[in-house]
Amino acid sequence: MGLIRQIKKQGGGESVRAIELFAKQRKGTATTECEKLLLRRGLGVERDIYAIAGNPRQVLLVDTPTLAEFSLNPGDLRENLLVDASIDCLASGQVLQIGQTALVRVTFPCDPCAQLNQIQPGLAKRIKGKRGLLGIVVRDGLIHAGDEIQIAPYRFKPLPDDAKGRFTEFVARIQHGKVVSTAQLLMALGLARSYYRTIPIFLKKAGDRSPFIASLAQTVACSQNICPFRNSPF
Repeated sequence: MGLIRQIKKQGGGESVRAIELFAKQRKGTATTECEKLLLRRGLGVERDIYAIAGNPRQVLLVDTPTLAEFSLNPGDLRENLLVDASIDCLASGQVLQIGQTALVRVTFPCDPCAQLNQIQPGLAKRIKGKRGLLGIVVRDGLIHAGDEIQIAPYRFKPLPDDAKGRFTEFVARIQHGKVVSTAQLLMALGLARSYYRTIPIFLKKAGDRSPFIASLAQTVACSQNICPFRNSPF
């Protein structure tokens, strides 16, 4: 098993850190800046509205270059962690160690929502593909503003970036006779309510079976100390 390695800043220099932390405790309210956050394995940020078991959107990481590019303030994108360097080098399936113990699995990019247009007209469209990365907590940890972020020596199967790709892989693994509600499906895929009308279209176009559910099950297994990685600390 390899060693934990640093995420390198462009041009070298100091290690990458989570310089500001945020949590959203109630719907319809702004995120609140926090000095520390408690990350719960398989659940997310304690007392955050997205702290739901199985939710692939438990943690949102945004970087400072994105805020600068779109003239935004910390917290505008409703991030949990603001990272002081580009996170473009990160990919789905990688595991990040934040602080001393917390581990977060990178799932997929965060889709912009229409609410961002309240910050700047047309922002949701302009920032598509750059709103940050989502993740799911696979090991508990108390993190603080200023904590270092490193790439851990563990790897999950990557998940598709696009909604249709995740949907196709998910439904291919649903057992015959098993009922999954639309709400459960949207939550598992990390999709907003606006996709309710899109699901019937996806159903008509669902393709071959592939291992999306197995990949999510791998995350849940790790969150319950049933880990497929040898010598893993999960």
